[in-house]
Amino acid sequence: MRAIAVSMFFAMLLVAQAFVHTPGSDETAEDWREGVVQSVSGAEIMSTVEDLQAFGTRDFHTEAALEAAEYVFDRMGSLGISTTFQEFMVGDVASVNVVGTLNQDADGLEAFVIGAHYDSENRFATNQSEAENYTAPGADDNASGVGAMLEIARVLAEESDFAAPVTFVAFGAEELGFDASGGTAGSAYFADVLSREGVNISGAFIMDMIGFSVESDEVATVVSDGSSDQLYSSLANATATYDIDLDLRFVMNPLIRFSDHRSFWDNGYLSVLIIEEIEAETLNPVNPYYHTSDDTAAELSVGQMAAVSKMLLGALLDLTSQGEDSYAKSNVAAIVFASIVMVVVASAIAIRLRRRRGVS
Repeated sequence: MRAIAVSMFFAMLLVAQAFVHTPGSDETAEDWREGVVQSVSGAEIMSTVEDLQAFGTRDFHTEAALEAAEYVFDRMGSLGISTTFQEFMVGDVASVNVVGTLNQDADGLEAFVIGAHYDSENRFATNQSEAENYTAPGADDNASGVGAMLEIARVLAEESDFAAPVTFVAFGAEELGFDASGGTAGSAYFADVLSREGVNISGAFIMDMIGFSVESDEVATVVSDGSSDQLYSSLANATATYDIDLDLRFVMNPLIRFSDHRSFWDNGYLSVLIIEEIEAETLNPVNPYYHTSDDTAAELSVGQMAAVSKMLLGALLDLTSQGEDSYAKSNVAAIVFASIVMVVVASAIAIRLRRRRGVS
């Protein structure tokens, strides 16, 4: 029996060793992820911002908002992502979310949501006529978030080794609108459907206004309610791991509810808001142009939008542990091998002991 115990001990050492990656595997995995993160294109993000800006005012009451939604739908579909419109009503106004899921048939892997609203508004509009005539290009608010979301979707869709399910959502009716009937209406509908259908997600990353920087400083702020701090940690770790030039700031304040992250909080899901620099006292974005005719692509930083996208992409890769050299795959194989060795060794010792005792 002592021999069996000793053999079992050494077999368990093999199992423990399975969790210690072989020399070089960590570097290989990191190199794989590094290449994916660095493939983010700031020019692609800016191109999307300019395309959305060209629709003019995207107030959710307007035809331009629906046209912008169709644009996002076509972009997602062109990536091979299964994409649908999710229709909902805001009073008597029909609006849509654009929902695309990458690797929707994946099972047993971490599932995340990346979201950004596509509508815009001009704060000076007081009726629909004014809403259609006051320009609201919404480059920062929030073509920047949509551009980053589509760029992350492009990179992941082109990476065959990435297998985790990710849902990309362009929300409608995030802005209040001229009659204050909106206000996170699209994300509220989306998150409520998830909750009612019992869908589990590991977290939602919401990007809203990520492109404006003061002078040359690239700044991103992550807002959490306290329960979602682990999502912030993943972003902070990715910023350091992939050496991303970004001043990342953290605000833990459940009262900051002015964007789509609130809808996930309200339905019991982990979520964080990723936004540019915000003022310390008012907690408003520092961009003086948002909700005006001057919120244009010319005022945005390509570098900052790219850096935020790289940060979120890196966090997602690390959270889902994907890639041909991921720990998840190598560990499973090693554990199976160690288990087989343990059984074979134990069986051989048991047979030898029986023979010694004359047991056939």
